Amino acid sequence: MSAARFLPEAEGEFLAVVAFYAAARKGYGIRFQLAVEMTVALAVENPMLGAPGTRSTKRLPISGFPLSLVYRPGGRR
Repeated sequence: MSAARFLPEAEGEFLAVVAFYAAARKGYGIRFQLAVEMTVALAVENPMLGAPGTRSTKRLPISGFPLSLVYRPGGRR
């Protein structure tokens, strides 16, 4: 099993969205963060599970939010 690595731009976007949800409604920042962590764990455990995307990427929806995790199986750039 490999670990997830995030591009700096993706990490910045994630932190901005956590802050957005935290400001929008009490508890939503943490709720979003946990949903993303669960989606990342799912992608690490089952890298081919996501729907095909562009440039060899996969996409998994983030449960409870109108966003998706976009990743490359095996961490290819």
